[in-house]
Amino acid sequence: MNTDYIIQFVAGLRKRYSGLSIAEMCDAMGIHVLYYPMGTESDACKGFFIRRFNTSCITVNSDLCLRNQEIILAHEMGHACLHDHIADATEFVDVHLDMNSGVYEHEANLFAAELLLPDQEVLEKIQELLPVKTISEELMVPPALIDYKARILQKKGIPVHPGLFAQSSFLKDIAG
Repeated sequence: MNTDYIIQFVAGLRKRYSGLSIAEMCDAMGIHVLYYPMGTESDACKGFFIRRFNTSCITVNSDLCLRNQEIILAHEMGHACLHDHIADATEFVDVHLDMNSGVYEHEANLFAAELLLPDQEVLEKIQELLPVKTISEELMVPPALIDYKARILQKKGIPVHPGLFAQSSFLKDIAG
């Protein structure tokens, strides 16, 4: 799946569900969202998406702060929209062993960055020549998500330089 597809997909969601929160978008799309305490330890599960019997469900760690819950929800919504073909409950354990899981995580991160971070808001911060760390603090997202958004802006033909190279697994490091 390419970045252009993800950009267009998110644009379609924004248009169709204008004014709705991410949780409300999920509800309108028939994706159940559950919040469940899973701990605040660094290795605690942050969230996951599963599909069983044609029912899609995202579970988010309710022990995380509200902004991190929103980031995780956007990421898992990316899986729900882009990867529902691999989210069958019978494959849940195996997906982490799949050779493509890094690709799936990368795509879900691009989806989350595009959904959460409006182009103009990020561009204004970049044009102020703020460091990525400062931009991420002001927008209350991990620095790696700014990097993903910068990649999207580049794909849209806007010359920006990310300043860092995010790993697809960066959300594992989110703290409560």
